[in-house]
Order: sequence, then C-alpha cells, then structure tokens
Amino acid sequence: MQKLIEAGLYGHELVAIDDPKIVGRYNTCLESAGIKPTALLSLHIDGAGWSPEVASEKGDTLYLMNGTHNQVAIVVTPNQRARPVYSPINSFDRALMDDFFSKFSDEIADLTTETGICLDLEKDFSRLESPSDLFLIDAITVRPFTAQKTIVAAQTQQTLVKKFMEEDTSWRDEELLNQLIDSAKGFGDLRSRKLFIPTWQFVHLRHFYTLAFGGVFVFRLSGKRKKDLSILVFEKKAESLKLNSDDAVYHIEDKDLLEGLEKSRLIELNMGWLKAHPAVLEEKRLFISSQAICTEYPDIRHEDISSPQRKKLLADIKAKLPPALFELERLIKKTQRGTEIVASDISDDLKKTLMRPHASLPAEYRGVVWQLLLRIDANDVVRLYAEDKNFFYEQYGTWTEARKHWAISEILEKYIKKQKTERS
Repeated sequence: MQKLIEAGLYGHELVAIDDPKIVGRYNTCLESAGIKPTALLSLHIDGAGWSPEVASEKGDTLYLMNGTHNQVAIVVTPNQRARPVYSPINSFDRALMDDFFSKFSDEIADLTTETGICLDLEKDFSRLESPSDLFLIDAITVRPFTAQKTIVAAQTQQTLVKKFMEEDTSWRDEELLNQLIDSAKGFGDLRSRKLFIPTWQFVHLRHFYTLAFGGVFVFRLSGKRKKDLSILVFEKKAESLKLNSDDAVYHIEDKDLLEGLEKSRLIELNMGWLKAHPAVLEEKRLFISSQAICTEYPDIRHEDISSPQRKKLLADIKAKLPPALFELERLIKKTQRGTEIVASDISDDLKKTLMRPHASLPAEYRGVVWQLLLRIDANDVVRLYAEDKNFFYEQYGTWTEARKHWAISEILEKYIKKQKTERS
C-alpha cells in the first residue's frame, strides 16, 4: 500500500483532522451513534467520515456500520464535499453523500462551525432475513442529527418565532414567551442561521451493490415475465445456494451469467463500438499480456524492457498465455482489415474482457455494472481503479511486485494524467 500512497493513489483525497476541537466533535458523533470514540489525536477522513487510522485502531474496516445494517456517516467539515468514500458499504454511498452536500451545503457549512453532523442511514429494516429482502429496499432514509440537538433546536426556535410573529395575541402568551427565552438562552439567536436539515430520502437504488450476504449485486428490471424483473449476483457461491427464489440468481463465476446479463440488457458486446474504438482493443491486449508477464516474472519492471525484449518474454511463456490473448490478436487484425465480425463467434473468455454496460443504461447505474464486470474480469487495472477503488485495493494486495509497479504506472499515465488535463 505504501507504493500507492507515494504515487498519490491512496489517501491523497482524505481530509486531515488535526484540530483537537474537530477531533472532539468527531468523537462526539461516534458516541452519539453508539460507537466507541477514538483515542487518536489526529486522523484523516473521507467523504462519509470514515478514517483509515480509526479503522486500524479498532481493527474493524466497517466500524461505521455499527452492526450488520446500522450504517452511519459523519460530517465535521465542509471540506468532505466531493471526496471519495474509501470503504463503501454500498455502491451508491458516494452518490448519497454527494446528494447530501448538494442539497444542504449552506446548512452543513453553518452547523460544522460548532458541531459535527451524524447521518443515520436507514433501509427501514431492523435486519435482512433473506437476500430477496434487498429488492424491497427502494430508498435510503437519511436522518441527520447532532449530539447537541442543534438541528432540533433550530427547527424549534424558528417555529416559535414564526408563531410569535404571525399570531396577534402572542405578546401575552407567557408560555410561548418563556419557550422563546429558554431557546435563546440555550442556543442563542438562531433566526437567521441555516441549521435545520430535514429527514430526506435517497432513491437512486434501481441497481446497486451491497456487502450484505457476502457481497451481492442487485438489479431490478422491467419486463413482461416475472423472472425478468429481478437479478441477484452473489460473490460467495455458498450464499447463492441458500436462496430458493423465483428471481434470477447467479454466482459471480456461473457460466451462464454473461448470457443472463446480456439478455437483460445490462451489458452488451457492441462490435460496432469496438470497431470505432480500436485503441480499446489494443489496451485489452496490453492488459492481458502484461498480467501474464508480471505473473511469470514477478520482479520485472516494465519500463526497463524494450519492445523486442517484451516480445521475447511473451514468446518464452507462450504455452502459459491465455487463449483469449491470441483470439484478441486475431480480432484486432480482422478489425484493421474491415472484416465483418459476429459477436456470437467470440469465446466466452474473450467476451468477459470485451463486455461493457449496455448503452441504454442511465449513466448513474453504469458504474455498478462496471463493478460487476470487473469482478468477472479484472485485467483492466485502469478501469478497475477508476470504477471500484475499494476492490482495486483488495486485489492490489494479491499481486506480484511487478504487477503492482506496472499498475501504478498505467493508472498515473492513463487515468490521473487524463483527469488533470481535463480539469486544466
């Protein structure tokens, strides 16, 4: 992981919290959510308030989960806006936090001058008995609160003020006047401040991934047949075997998974698109061959080998190269010559590499489909880092030193550099 940190590919977008007052507010939020506070004097947090240092201290990466289904998020500074979520429970966690900051940016800025904000993220289930229950989750109810009850106090005081201003006889309503005085003494004048954040719902949950039941992809489709209405794709085979359901149930390694996803118009093998983007095929070829070299030569550094040397290495391990590589090379040649290519003639192994989210999918759901495709085939390290950093970090720990170094150089060149260019 140190190489990733040094390359700016891990932790560089975390927010540093080293002010004792802010650390204290973070701890107050933890306690108000039923989580033991940290003894750390400084830490870093992501967009949802997760801290790698606190996770290490507790020995629990999912410490903000606070139980199987009781997810919370913590906001102690407006600087968390647009930051990544480094340890997501669900594929939509980043989108949910972005939505929160977009809706209530003024309130967040005002509240965090004196307190932290805790978000109780409810799925409206005390527990999930079966993976089929995931289909019943159509919204996440977000309940913001502060330990000092600042949000409640702001709402109460503003309601009292409104009543006082609107009622003709309010000046002689002693109970109302006393309530206003008590509110002012306890919390100050909150009339012109933006401190009230209501309970609201995040509803972009048609397709998502969750860590529940060992990791499940949930797809809700529209179709005439019942089996077209829902698909579950499990990461753990044992969990998939437990479910006796009319829904389409797959394990990540099922042979008919790609076909099922393709028929449901979640993914596609668009030969016309690939023909119009020949560089994509060349990149796929590079990823497959480089992984093979890194596996067989774990100490090699790609930048130190010339093109002829690379060809020699591939020739030496020809018997160990995946058949999909040779098939891809033939496909590239046919594409260059303008030869018509039929998708049905492509092997399942190569399809795993070439499949993409279906063009008809709304942009907000393509990410979760990419996450599934990258679990099926993780050769594209650049796409893996871009679409699912958490899974990338997990996979990174299993790679040879050669592949780690190569992956970092590819990401820096083809993703980070491109992002910087687009922002400039």
